[in-house]
Amino acid sequence: MDTDVQRLAKSNLEPLLEDPGFCGEFFAYMALCDKTQRRRFLFNAYIPKADGATTEIDIIMLHSSGIFVIESKYYSGWIAGSYRRDRWSQVLVDHNCRLHPVSFRSPLRQNFAHASALRQYLCDWSQVPIYPIVAFSDHCHFMRLEVPDCGAVVHFRALAHTVAELAAKTPQALEEAAAEAIYRKLLPLTGRSQAEKQKHVNRVKEAWGRESESVCG
Repeated sequence: MDTDVQRLAKSNLEPLLEDPGFCGEFFAYMALCDKTQRRRFLFNAYIPKADGATTEIDIIMLHSSGIFVIESKYYSGWIAGSYRRDRWSQVLVDHNCRLHPVSFRSPLRQNFAHASALRQYLCDWSQVPIYPIVAFSDHCHFMRLEVPDCGAVVHFRALAHTVAELAAKTPQALEEAAAEAIYRKLLPLTGRSQAEKQKHVNRVKEAWGRESESVCG
């Protein structure tokens, strides 16, 4: 079954230009789409958590080597951050060459929380590896990044290579039947209504400042 992102990949790109979030998911998907390999994609999956809330995963890719949890960031400017910090920095430059720093939530910690929630939700497949990856637009530049061995932060252009390197560690970790079962379990968690999406956004905003996701935990 095609998702919105997959359908858009076969049509024109104009709708992408108005939604940075959708742009990120689209270009990450295009970097990973490989017709020579069997890969299943799910987009914007709202994974239930133990406290009754949900966590939204941009892209889940099911592959014979495991499950890839991808957080896409369609950002420009300079990016700096560390897995030790809750907030990262984006520095933008205007037409007068003035610098404008912007703080944003650590995508590494955010994605580790996604992977942790997915692991708990897929407890029947606890032996299957889960690989969290943060993918940034090729339009941005990495200034200072501190990333642990259990995570990855890359540009879209390096996404396929990063996946291949991780896949080589566990080449046959997810059998076809298990991949299909996981896909069917996760598919109902996608395609949420706008009202449900807004409710999730509101809960996330309320939680900021109260939560601190563990790294590699």
